[in-house]
Amino acid sequence: IEVVAAPGLRQGDEIVLSGEIERGAGVAPDDLIFVVEELPHARFRRRNADLVCELAIDLAEALGGFTRAVRRLDGSLLRLRSAPGDVIAPGALRALEGEGMPLRSQPGCRGRLFVRFDVRFPPRRPFFSGDAGQKPKTEAYLHVSGKGRAKAGSDVVQMSDDHTEMPLEG
Repeated sequence: IEVVAAPGLRQGDEIVLSGEIERGAGVAPDDLIFVVEELPHARFRRRNADLVCELAIDLAEALGGFTRAVRRLDGSLLRLRSAPGDVIAPGALRALEGEGMPLRSQPGCRGRLFVRFDVRFPPRRPFFSGDAGQKPKTEAYLHVSGKGRAKAGSDVVQMSDDHTEMPLEG
């Protein structure tokens, strides 16, 4: 038996194969019903057709911009880019239209991918040098590192900070 799962199926959806269970001579065959069970994913959480993931960036990237590759569910790469001066606060959400799950009601359309940023701050002690009254040496921390740069051939998307319709937890 071959079962085809349509894109965008959700927890509890049913796939029905009509007349696949034979009950005997003279008795009408029954349907074979499969119930979809979603398994947790290591990176993404699903909220209807939207996906939510976390991305850790350091303070320099939060202030000075970054380019980072994120692997989609299908294995392809998505390149996220933040411009210098586009400050990302800890816990900020950015929405990427059309990067979520397929919409069953609208073939070819997809939900959103929400990225929640975990901004990593430098350790407190090395940030200051010398006297307690001295200003922090920010220059050492405000460089954009090359780690996580996107590879050639990955898609580039514009992130939006419009997250008024962010899916609720749960």
